[in-house]
Amino acid sequence: ILKFNSSLESCKNMFYNVKNILEIDLSNFDFSKVTKMNYMFRNCNNLEKINFGKINTSSVNDMSYLFSECKNLISIDLSNFITTRVQYMTSMFEGCETLSYLNLSNFKTPQLKDVKSMFNSCKSLKFLEISSLVTSGVTDMSYFFSDCISLSQIDLSNFNTQKVSKINHMFYNCQSLTSIDLSSFTTPLIVNTNYMFYNCKLITNLNISHFNTPKLE
Repeated sequence: ILKFNSSLESCKNMFYNVKNILEIDLSNFDFSKVTKMNYMFRNCNNLEKINFGKINTSSVNDMSYLFSECKNLISIDLSNFITTRVQYMTSMFEGCETLSYLNLSNFKTPQLKDVKSMFNSCKSLKFLEISSLVTSGVTDMSYFFSDCISLSQIDLSNFNTQKVSKINHMFYNCQSLTSIDLSSFTTPLIVNTNYMFYNCKLITNLNISHFNTPKLE
């Protein structure tokens, strides 16, 4: 069990590339002043369980690459995460290939700017609850769900895409998706839609009725 005092401000790269660790208990860890959690568990290939306890992440502004390449994590309890100051969730779960359950229903993200590759290659996820994400400030959604080959449904009806400029590869190789309702998407700043629905071979219903792409080249 790890225990740190309340003066800690950054956990960046803390366990980066610790390949043989199986379980981490952070239940006594004081996160109250931590602002950086980026790359914290990246490439912990064999990590199976993380106990965050009653974690306080209210000061954190960067969670990019937080669990990236944690290939053996099956589930993560993030119910106590406070994300109101988080700006970057870039590649947060990228490469979590065995992650089969992820509930982000408590995530409130009014400061969020970047979700590029957030779930890229989460190959075992069948369903995602991300309807509470606030995306009004997000500029990059490229590779957002790329290679989520098991994802069968997703609700993006609350997404605000007014500031997004890149949605290329967003649903790349999402082979199990049968329908996507993007009727809430308005895209006046979009410059790149390359491979957005590449190999989404089961889609029979696609609503992009409000797409507006004056800057698309």
